[in-house]
Amino acid sequence: MTLDRERVREAMGALNPKQREAITLAYFGDRTYSDVADQLDIPLGTVKRRIRDGMMKMRPILQQSQDQ
Repeated sequence: MTLDRERVREAMGALNPKQREAITLAYFGDRTYSDVADQLDIPLGTVKRRIRDGMMKMRPILQQSQDQ
């Protein structure tokens, strides 16, 4: 469990600030993508792109914990 938390922290640290903000609001803040777009005052497509790109950047780091 601690390893998983450490991996999530490491993966979140690999993101740029805009990706981190969008993912934090959506996944840890339990908001919809539309809510995130409204809160950040940006288009919905931008929110989706930031989250998608951020998750793609996080994936290899998070998969390391499954491989070990």
